Amino acid sequence: MKILFVVNNFNFGGPQKSLLNLIYELKDTNTEIDIIILNQEDTLTKYLPKYVNVKTISSKFSILMLNKNNLIQNMLKNLISPKLVFNAFIFMSKSQLNLHNNTKAKQKFWI
Repeated sequence: MKILFVVNNFNFGGPQKSLLNLIYELKDTNTEIDIIILNQEDTLTKYLPKYVNVKTISSKFSILMLNKNNLIQNMLKNLISPKLVFNAFIFMSKSQLNLHNNTKAKQKFWI
């Protein structure tokens, strides 16, 4: 059996630690395990067992995670996708103006 886990980041946090525990529990089940980390924030990867494959994705998909800390850097790397960059920039601008509705704004971005 193959399992692919897709996570926003793999830093220290509750869901990430739970996933790490689950991966260790799957050790003897003859399961091929892959993990994709969307934001390339991978503090916990050093704790992953050798049988887990960490897959990488294009940096343009990091823009979709709308991380304001590295949004500008990712936009500059991905100028070949101007519509995606523009939409991400507009979203971040709107969310900074209306901080209370950030979750709702993310939902609208994906629709």
